[in-house]
Amino acid sequence: MENNDAIIQNQSSIIQSQAASLRTLENQVGQLANALSNRSQRSLPSDTENPRRDGKEHCKIITLQNGRQVDQPIRQPAKEAEPSSIQNQPGPQSETEAD
Repeated sequence: MENNDAIIQNQSSIIQSQAASLRTLENQVGQLANALSNRSQRSLPSDTENPRRDGKEHCKIITLQNGRQVDQPIRQPAKEAEPSSIQNQPGPQSETEAD
């Protein structure tokens, strides 16, 4: 008989613990719902984050799908020379221009 009472007491404490967890979850879901309803529609938040982390983060190793890692340094692309402006150069004149 005492064994059954201990089991019932244990089960009762487990149920109370689960009920407290459920109340906490309900509270959190309510807070999320309030936060979403207060958010303005069709606009970006004013505190957008820069995903580049101010340009200070760099990728050092790339892992491929087959598990192989590529850790060779990636060369920076060479800067292309600015295209020079086209200058008018004397060339063969057509017959209409010569007249």
